[in-house]
Amino acid sequence: MSQFKNLKHCFLGFALLTGLNAMATESANKLSKENLLEGARAYQRIPVTKNGQPVLNPSTGAIKTQSRVLRGYMRQNCRDLHDNELADLGATNWKGLPLELCRYKVIDTIDKKMRSKEGTVVLLKITDEMLANWTTNTCMDIGSPTLRCVEIISDQVIRQSRGQFAISGIVYEDQYILNSNPDEKDKMGEDGIYEPYCMREGITVFTEAFNDRSIEPLTEDQVKACMQGPLTKEAKKVGRLARIQGTSVEMYVKNGGKHTGVIIVVDKQTLPSEEWLVASRDEMQEAVRTGNNSMMTLWAKQNLSKFPR
Repeated sequence: MSQFKNLKHCFLGFALLTGLNAMATESANKLSKENLLEGARAYQRIPVTKNGQPVLNPSTGAIKTQSRVLRGYMRQNCRDLHDNELADLGATNWKGLPLELCRYKVIDTIDKKMRSKEGTVVLLKITDEMLANWTTNTCMDIGSPTLRCVEIISDQVIRQSRGQFAISGIVYEDQYILNSNPDEKDKMGEDGIYEPYCMREGITVFTEAFNDRSIEPLTEDQVKACMQGPLTKEAKKVGRLARIQGTSVEMYVKNGGKHTGVIIVVDKQTLPSEEWLVASRDEMQEAVRTGNNSMMTLWAKQNLSKFPR
């Protein structure tokens, strides 16, 4: 019996020592806000390479760099938007903020044949400096001022959106297997065909404009209806996740989001309300103006501990 007690004590001691070592390591890695911001800026940039070798600037001899995060596929053929254009694009509430209108293309592969489809979307012009400030302030706010914290959040932004915050318009994604087998109608996976999703205020919405399992190119009327038309008459009108890091409406409520009424109950179903769109817009606009991204902080509060340090 004493052997088991000794063994138990050994395990407890090992666990305590491991925990103390982890705490000591984390403490040693904590940075001042100034140093963390510099680290965040550095993490946002990666070298430009060609044939596996870094490309040099011919004028300075320095290695060329590009954004690690902000390389989203929708940033094609973009132009700056002016306030007097926003009403026709479903972006009236974004006056005075940096926006761009992008007309991008995706390529479907159907039966080994390629077909081009065009998407039209209004994007917030997010910069590397914005991301560096958002990640730094988030990590400071949650008490984890480490480069590892910055890396985790930045990588989540890459996975979720590549820093693309769609204010209105069409987002094409290849998320479902769309084939003739009825058993696989909603099976997640890539099949080479991009489905259109209607976006407003950084969140997917459901409208009467088109079915998000459609494989045909959209008409101009469908795009316009997505940007400005009424939402569907069905109960589910608004998606759960807010870009750019994928904060769910449940995370928002659980971790102290300031907007109320973002969840409704319809026929015993708990669903995001249209107020969730308002919350997403207000929080992102505040992030642009202040450098503090509350949505990012709420995501980090719930998820950072799930990642290895």
